[in-house]
Amino acid sequence: MLFRSNPCYSFAIDRLPRTECFHQWCNLVKTPPNDRRTWDETIAPKPWLPAGPHTPFEKMDVWSMRYNPIYAARAGGAFNVRRIHYAKGVHLIEHPRGSWVPQIRQEAQAHWAFAHNPNNNTRDRFASLGAFEWCWVWANPFGRAGAMTGDALSLMLQKHIHQQGTPIHIRQQYYHMDCECLLTPFDEYVDKRQMDMSHGFREKFPMKPPSPPSL
Repeated sequence: MLFRSNPCYSFAIDRLPRTECFHQWCNLVKTPPNDRRTWDETIAPKPWLPAGPHTPFEKMDVWSMRYNPIYAARAGGAFNVRRIHYAKGVHLIEHPRGSWVPQIRQEAQAHWAFAHNPNNNTRDRFASLGAFEWCWVWANPFGRAGAMTGDALSLMLQKHIHQQGTPIHIRQQYYHMDCECLLTPFDEYVDKRQMDMSHGFREKFPMKPPSPPSL
C-alpha cells in the first residue's frame, strides 16, 4: 500500500510474492480500458514501488468504475475508483479520495443493516451483503487487515442468516475477496455474490496459478 495524502494507491506487481496473485488477476480481467492518462506530477508524485525500478508508460490504460450511493450518502454524490496500468508488470489501484470515505462507510453500514433484517427478501439480503463487502473494501483500503475484517464480518452475518433458518451457501475456503471487489464493478460484484449465496460459491479468479504443461 502506498500512503499518499490524496489519493492513495495499492499495487499489484508481477513476481513480487505478496502481490503476484493479484497481478495475475488484473491480467485476467478482459474488460477493455475506458480511459487513458498521462501521469500528472502536479496532482500526485510518481509513487515509489518495490521490486523496481519501474518505468511508467507515457500513456497508461485506465479502468474506471463509478458508484452512485443509494442511501443517505447520496448527498455526497457519486465517486470513482480506478485501476491504472502504470508500467510493465505493474497495476495501481487508486482508492477513493479521503473526502469520499465517510460516505462509503455510511453505505456499507446501510447495506449491512438491510442484510441483517430477517423481514427483508432473502435474495435482496444476499445482494445487500455483497454490497456491504464491496463498500467495505473500498472504504478500508489500508492493507489486508481491513479486507480480512470485512470478510470476517460478512461471514459472521452469513452464519447469522443461516441460524435464522434461511438457506444460504457459505464459502468454506480462503479467498481474496478484497481483490475481487477491487477488480469488479459494483453491480457485477453484487449479482455474483447474490448467486454465490443462493447457489454456491464460485471463484471468479483462481487462487492457484495454472500448472505448467507437462513435457
